[in-house]
Amino acid sequence: MSKGSYSQRYSRSPQLLIDEWLCQQPEKIWVNLLLELMELRYDSTSIIVCTQLQPEYWPTVLGNVALGQAILGRIQAASFPIYLDGPDLRTRHSRKP
Repeated sequence: MSKGSYSQRYSRSPQLLIDEWLCQQPEKIWVNLLLELMELRYDSTSIIVCTQLQPEYWPTVLGNVALGQAILGRIQAASFPIYLDGPDLRTRHSRKP
């Protein structure tokens, strides 16, 4: 599947959930894809981004500060951030002693 077809495919879904956002630095080709995807979805569909990384660090982790700021701007422009804090529920509800 080509890069363009990924962004077209995922731009049509009414909701997109991105979990574990930026747990590791993406390959360079994916940064451009992310920008294209955010542009296609901007102000028309919903995106839920789950991450443990504060938004101010996203541009640096993306590896291209200018593109990272453009992606962050599109995500934050009409966003409703929810920040969770507290103990890890996996540890709390683990079956292991």
